[in-house]
Amino acid sequence: MARTARRPLVVTADTELLDDLLHLAAAARVEFDVSADLAAARQRFALAPLVLIGLDVTHAGLAGPFDHRELVLVGRSDGGTEPSRQMNARLGAAHIAMLPADEPWLVSRFVDLASRPVHLGPLRDQGADT
Repeated sequence: MARTARRPLVVTADTELLDDLLHLAAAARVEFDVSADLAAARQRFALAPLVLIGLDVTHAGLAGPFDHRELVLVGRSDGGTEPSRQMNARLGAAHIAMLPADEPWLVSRFVDLASRPVHLGPLRDQGADT
């Protein structure tokens, strides 16, 4: 029986932000998928229990809002890009997390994901003799 855990999705090309998120996820023992391209990642939103979009890729001009209840815009306070209400409304983000101030909140989100039960894949007929 295959065990398939759905992993969070991080969309960013900012290596410093990605490094910060990797450390926070590791603290919660969570792995996530990464994409540097917002348009290419959009098709994977439905499978991810949590989607983190870096402020660095929000300028991509991709039409929103995205239909995902656990969508979070994330950035670094020292990165110079501050999220605006218009950006938040355009993308449909449920939350905005700015690091380092919101690190505890993000770690708690990762911990919540780690404590969810693992989804079991479908049973397959292995052609066993009867």
